[in-house]
Amino acid sequence: MNFYGNLMKSEPFGWTLFFFVLVIIITVLGIILVLNSKKLERIEGITISENTKILKKIVNRNGWKLFEENKNLNIINISFLDTKTDYGKQIIVLYEKNDILINCISFAFGKTQNPYNWFSNKKMVQKFKTEFIEDKNALQQHI
Repeated sequence: MNFYGNLMKSEPFGWTLFFFVLVIIITVLGIILVLNSKKLERIEGITISENTKILKKIVNRNGWKLFEENKNLNIINISFLDTKTDYGKQIIVLYEKNDILINCISFAFGKTQNPYNWFSNKKMVQKFKTEFIEDKNALQQHI
């Protein structure tokens, strides 16, 4: 399966070309997935204290666990039973002025980051974003 050797001998090189293209496609997809897994999504909030209250409501409603909590950062653990795809997920929430920045990270074996669950991570970010906006709008209507 030497591509160059087959090409020079004018022998059929279909399988060699197939595997070469397959490796290139997998490599490009891997690079795209790794680059996309590092993006933060911005959500307009109210105030940091109100954003924290909304976040805690969402965590309690979904049965998630607040792993780390301080005034600038919250880390939410989503259990394996909720995802059924990997060894768990974490939603990272950063506070910037009145807005929040969120990202979801999946893990493979141990604490190794798994970029191949990008679509399920995006789905979790969208779920969190939808619930946050609904709770924010409900809170603003009461005020």
